[in-house]
Amino acid sequence: FNENIRITQSSNDQKFPEIAIDNNYIHLSWVEVHGNNKNIMYSRSDDLGESFSEPIQINYINNNIIAYGHSGPKVSLYNNKVYITYTDDRNGYTSVYLNVSNDYGQTWQEETLISDTPYLNMYQDFGVDNNGNLHLIYYNYAANYNLADVRYRFSQAGDSGFNSSMALGVVNDSMEPCDCCQPDLEIDENGDIYALYRNNAQNVRDTYLAVKRHNMNGFSEYYQVSN
Repeated sequence: FNENIRITQSSNDQKFPEIAIDNNYIHLSWVEVHGNNKNIMYSRSDDLGESFSEPIQINYINNNIIAYGHSGPKVSLYNNKVYITYTDDRNGYTSVYLNVSNDYGQTWQEETLISDTPYLNMYQDFGVDNNGNLHLIYYNYAANYNLADVRYRFSQAGDSGFNSSMALGVVNDSMEPCDCCQPDLEIDENGDIYALYRNNAQNVRDTYLAVKRHNMNGFSEYYQVSN
């Protein structure tokens, strides 16, 4: 490894960094903290990390970002597009928002709401498959702030929005995902979707996997992968 490169020159805290790399482009996002106020920042390198652009704020509405351990921004790439998701409580409940750049991060569209359940939504992960389709998972809480289910949403490449969310089917009376840990979403080259999460079965916590095959309408396979 070479010596460290300082990317931000600020007296404010810069926290929860996330990175995505495509050829010689390195895309970085993180949370900038001003007291109790937080915003989503972005910087990129187009020379393999030798230098980085001046950080910019990508969220248009200031100081509503919700971020702490396991809940910073997520960065995904497809061709010249950069996608950054995060949680924000501008409407009274924490929800998942998306900012998109269509030119490798030079300019950014205004954020859009991409979770579709009415109360608290948190711990999102986001991915783009080989065809440019968008995939989102997040934890959905009920009005009483208890975890209701884990949701999945899909947007086909070229569409202007997402399909209605569906439940992963991983919450029941005897076990539920730990609502303190970030799930992980991965998509393979066939379009199969894997959601990895920490599950609590009668106060014993292990890692589980939920699978949605590309030709299936929902998640249908569930595995305990730690013991």
